[in-house]
Amino acid sequence: MNIKIKKHILILIICIIGYLTLDYLNIPTLLNLRIYNINNDFLSIFINSIIVIFLYIITYLTIDKKSIEKSKNIEDIYKQILINMYNDCIETINLCCDDYILKKIVEKVDGNTPMIENKLVNNLIKTPFESKQIILDFAKNGDISVNTLQNFLVIETDYRKYINMLILCYDRKDYIEPLKIDLLKKINTEVGVLKKQL
Repeated sequence: MNIKIKKHILILIICIIGYLTLDYLNIPTLLNLRIYNINNDFLSIFINSIIVIFLYIITYLTIDKKSIEKSKNIEDIYKQILINMYNDCIETINLCCDDYILKKIVEKVDGNTPMIENKLVNNLIKTPFESKQIILDFAKNGDISVNTLQNFLVIETDYRKYINMLILCYDRKDYIEPLKIDLLKKINTEVGVLKKQL
């Protein structure tokens, strides 16, 4: 609750206590004031109305604060999930850069069957993006900005392309290296943006 509203609530409470004190101690009569001219029913209705308005404002601000906290939590969750997925991509890319590991991966790929049917290739492509459905659910609810979702989908597509080309053209580093550099640049840029927002 901000300071301005707290100040108004304090003034209201002081006024109500002041009125009740005046009424209870019957101070106007002691000062020879004619209190029968004061409309107590109107004053009572006015004070009750002010109290209801302030209660409404307090309730609204409390609900609004909770809503903002919930929205911030959702934002932090999806950003952390994205960062984790991007870090998994970087780990897989670094793993595949090892010549021995890459050679073993290529040996396990049967050139006579489509790559999409190869379990190892599918695992390399899909494993970093196991939480993709969570991100898509957040996007459906409107919790993720269009730009963040678009960057995610571009990185996923580029990552898939990189892994496929790495296996198909494993002996052509001159072709693979620019793809890797471009992909890592996109991932690191997006991770940097997400970390700043956390």
